[in-house]
Amino acid sequence: MKIMDSVIYVVCTPDGTPIKAFTNEHDAKKYLLDQMISRGDTYSYEHIFLEIDDIFYKRLHLVANSIEVKKKKEGK
Repeated sequence: MKIMDSVIYVVCTPDGTPIKAFTNEHDAKKYLLDQMISRGDTYSYEHIFLEIDDIFYKRLHLVANSIEVKKKKEGK
């Protein structure tokens, strides 16, 4: 069952390997530019239409809650 749709922007290495994903196109472009300047390689980014189903949402919710619990235990 589909819960929501979203667009993500995936930055890829010169050989096409995805390395980082963003929900904001500006952030993806900034990261891409930083990588190109620091490494001298030509990186690329693609926007991907992401359909989020209930199973993915539940897993994401579980991970987010686990991160919050870990932060509380560490005193952050």
